[in-house]
Amino acid sequence: MLRKNESGMFTVEAAILVPFLLILTFSAMLLVIYFYDRAMVVQDVNAVFADIRAGHNESTPSEHPYIILGDMEMEVQRKGGKLTVRLGGNWVNPVFGNKKRRIEYEKTEWMTDPTEIMRTVRDLTEKAEVINDTDKNDP
Repeated sequence: MLRKNESGMFTVEAAILVPFLLILTFSAMLLVIYFYDRAMVVQDVNAVFADIRAGHNESTPSEHPYIILGDMEMEVQRKGGKLTVRLGGNWVNPVFGNKKRRIEYEKTEWMTDPTEIMRTVRDLTEKAEVINDTDKNDP
C-alpha cells in the first residue's frame, strides 16, 4: 500500500538501471571469454613451434581448452629456412545473434639447425686458418 508521501521513483530508476547493468555484466563476461580463447590460440601456435624445434612432427595440439571457439584450422608451411604456423577458428557470439568473429594467429620464424650452424662455423674457421698459414708463408 502506497502512502501519500512516497513516490515510485525508486522503482522507475531500478527498471531503467538493472537491464543496463545486466547487459554490461554479460558483455564484460563475453569479452573475457573472447580474450581467453585468443590467448589459447597463441599458446597453441607457440606449442607447435616448441614441438618442431624439439624435433617432433608438425602436429596440432591434442587438447584445445577453448570455451566458444570452433571450426579450428591449422596450417604449417615451410619455405626455405622459414616456418609459418597459422591457427584460427570461428568465435560465435551466442548473445548477439550468433554472429561469427574470426580469431587467427600467425607466427613466422627462421628455423635454423644448430648442427648446420656449427658445421658452417667450423668450416669458416678452418678456411681462415688456411688463409692465415698461407699469408705467413708469403714473403
